[in-house]
Amino acid sequence: MVTSRRRKLGAAIVGAALVAAVAVDAQEQVRSPGDPIPGVSVKVGRKGPPFPPPAIAEGTTDAEGRVAFADLPPGWYWVKITVGGTTHTVTADDAGKEIVLAGPPPAAAGRAAAPAAPVIYRTSLGPVTATIEVEGGTLRVKAHDTAKSVIANIR
Repeated sequence: MVTSRRRKLGAAIVGAALVAAVAVDAQEQVRSPGDPIPGVSVKVGRKGPPFPPPAIAEGTTDAEGRVAFADLPPGWYWVKITVGGTTHTVTADDAGKEIVLAGPPPAAAGRAAAPAAPVIYRTSLGPVTATIEVEGGTLRVKAHDTAKSVIANIR
């Protein structure tokens, strides 16, 4: 009986020490609306066959919450954004405008093609807002907080 109680007491002390060690090493990160979200997984693909269409480019947002994909051919696109284990697929902004890369405008006789003005798509994905900017054959994605959030990182 005494041995059993000692084992339980020892296990309780070790368990409490582990909880205390985790609590001491926990870090809390507070982000405000508009703050960038680094480390967001972003995939880009063209809409259409084959189904499901595969990703043709992927990357991770940097410290400023940005990632860019260059030299994409003209067409309709989808963007998959994964934050905190949840994946959101975006094919249009909140107003329903589809993500399209139109390519550079044609050149006039004897003149070089003028660069296309960037097209901005914004969409809310729960706690995340994505801003997608399309300019020529480049698609840029910025992920930022929609509302104040608190994230606890436990090591």
